[in-house]
Amino acid sequence: MNIAKIVFIRSPKAIINVGKRDSEEHMYIIYNDIPLSNAKMNMTKSYFSLSRKRRYNTSYLAHGFYNVDRCIRSRTGCLILVNGLYSTDVLIISREQCSDFSGDKFVELYHDNISWKQVVFFFFKYMPDTKRMFRRGIDTFLDCKKKRVQLMRN
Repeated sequence: MNIAKIVFIRSPKAIINVGKRDSEEHMYIIYNDIPLSNAKMNMTKSYFSLSRKRRYNTSYLAHGFYNVDRCIRSRTGCLILVNGLYSTDVLIISREQCSDFSGDKFVELYHDNISWKQVVFFFFKYMPDTKRMFRRGIDTFLDCKKKRVQLMRN
């Protein structure tokens, strides 16, 4: 898919009803951690539920996992966890987002791979190949089904 337009949503005023956007144009819409009223939150949820049909890619940048509405969290396909999270937060995120691994294993993966001076740890929730579900940084996959985490390069 070729992205024709990138739209940054930095304030509630910038949110437009999903039905009023041009569905012929491929867009990447990024919500930048903004407080939303109930009406604006419902409009935002519609982007996450209708975005594929309308040719949009949608991301929500948030400084806190629990500041994001549960509906949006459940429709998120990729989480990018940054360095500095507490183990209890990572454990709660794993229980909500990752049923394929135990919470303790998820926390261990996070801490082991953040400690490699990497700032981010990627988790792709809907990846059918579990060998590509977790990444350290951008280009290193983590094979988590083995007894020890094995690094795999692209």
